[in-house]
Amino acid sequence: NGIEKANTEVISNLYSLYSINFLKSGKYLLVC
Repeated sequence: NGIEKANTEVISNLYSLYSINFLKSGKYLLVC
């Protein structure tokens, strides 16, 4: 269970980072 929880946290962290980068690039596209 501990390993599964750790994996879920890592995946959610990566997903949030990806989402932030995607939003930033989207804003850049809108500006350009």
